[in-house]
Amino acid sequence: MSHWISDLLYREIIDKVPVCTVDLALFNQDATQVLVFRRSAEPLKGEWFTLGGRLRKNETVKACALRQAESEAGLNLDSTRLFFGGVFDEIHDSSRFGGTVTYHCVDVCWGYVLGEDVGVRLDRQHNQYEWRPVADPEFVPMLATKLTAIQLRAREWLRSESLLRSTGPSPAQQPPQAGAPQSRL
Repeated sequence: MSHWISDLLYREIIDKVPVCTVDLALFNQDATQVLVFRRSAEPLKGEWFTLGGRLRKNETVKACALRQAESEAGLNLDSTRLFFGGVFDEIHDSSRFGGTVTYHCVDVCWGYVLGEDVGVRLDRQHNQYEWRPVADPEFVPMLATKLTAIQLRAREWLRSESLLRSTGPSPAQQPPQAGAPQSRL
């Protein structure tokens, strides 16, 4: 099944209804910085933003986040390390069709903690990327609001990961001791 629709149909859709999109905020190891990408296309041409795009028919929101990371930045991420960031409205005065067609999306956001030394391969939607402070004053207000909320979830995720590492695996995850009785499930 093709996931592409004609520009004519897409223009009609975004002129009449919101579109479901998925964004991905990539944080450094202490969630103080975010990897952002300068957009080379509308909406938000020339602005720093996170990766993201439309959800395809029959695609899960998590699969969409992973697909966007791969297609827009060449990043292969571990799905078990994604964490839910929230749902946000994005309402833009313009779209890729110009100012006569506005753009409204309901954006499901995910977060992910990366190392700072990642190999990014940009697609044609972006012309630059860099690590920036989460509260960078150059970010458009919509992005600043999203990142503040997702950063809280990133810190919660980091705390839970740290707790898991310090306490070790649960008894169910530990290998049995030599000579210990084995259950048969």
